[in-house]
Amino acid sequence: MTGRCFKIYNDRQMKAIIQPDLNWYTKISAAKKLSPRCPFASVHRCPRYFASTSLLGEVGVATRIDPVEDKRLLENWKRSDLWPVTKEQDSQVMGGEGNPSHFFNFCPEVSFDRFGWFASNLSYHADEIDVDVAHRNLAEEGAEAHDWRWTWSLATPLHYAECPLYSPLQLGVNDTKGRSKSEMRQDGFWIKNWEKVASFAFGIVFIALLLFITFLVPNPTITQWFVFRVVLALAAAGIGAIIPGLIVVNVSKVVRAGGAVALFVLVYWFNPPKLVVSHTPGVSIHQNTGGQGSPAVVAGGDVTITTQTKDQTQTKDQKGEKKK
Repeated sequence: MTGRCFKIYNDRQMKAIIQPDLNWYTKISAAKKLSPRCPFASVHRCPRYFASTSLLGEVGVATRIDPVEDKRLLENWKRSDLWPVTKEQDSQVMGGEGNPSHFFNFCPEVSFDRFGWFASNLSYHADEIDVDVAHRNLAEEGAEAHDWRWTWSLATPLHYAECPLYSPLQLGVNDTKGRSKSEMRQDGFWIKNWEKVASFAFGIVFIALLLFITFLVPNPTITQWFVFRVVLALAAAGIGAIIPGLIVVNVSKVVRAGGAVALFVLVYWFNPPKLVVSHTPGVSIHQNTGGQGSPAVVAGGDVTITTQTKDQTQTKDQKGEKKK
């Protein structure tokens, strides 16, 4: 009877052990209708993610962040209202020299990327004796090879939705020392969006340049006008790259473009100035004449009569009389 009770207790204990792997993590995310992984899992978006990543680099467990970048990020996060004010709240690594063994208040995303478990606290077995005891007990239990207890004496499962920083991060980061929220994230914005910013700057600069050239060259040649159209189309595409929304242009069965390329096609293909300026060419009549007293003899050449538009007068390019 005693052995049976022990077996029931042991089975319940095994069922209570959570294996905080990717499958466990994503199931919780799906049940809560959240993204599979934490949307703030970045050194630029979360102070705990930064602190955990930085500590692993310092103790030699992972690749270290560049010292200059690490210092800059540390200064930025220390100014925020989310930076821990006590040691108990801060991420910590403990252990002997060159032998980090305990990881506390860690970001579960960092823990998984490095150790394979979504846990806030992780501790290795203290020594070989503890390892032997743990392995013997696990073998008697019939624990699976994937069980975290083969390696760790402690693993505290944590989903990002239960992280104490998740809710505050959704409300934004406030600067406690006078800097605005936009300044806090300025460096991260330029790093992530430098391509869009460069495209927009290119568009603005070249549009301004074309406006200036328009005053200098009011009547461009055909070659100049072709160059202006190409540059103007590229500038429009550069500005369009940063404007939200969707545009699709179908020029023909062959040419179809969307986004910034659509703006390029729209400006270059449809020639906007030509849409607002109507030019009706005149009708020219070229008359060849000959004989004595003809314009060819008197005026010294053939006759060309050009009929202008209604708003213009009719002109005759001739010095002699018209041959009847």
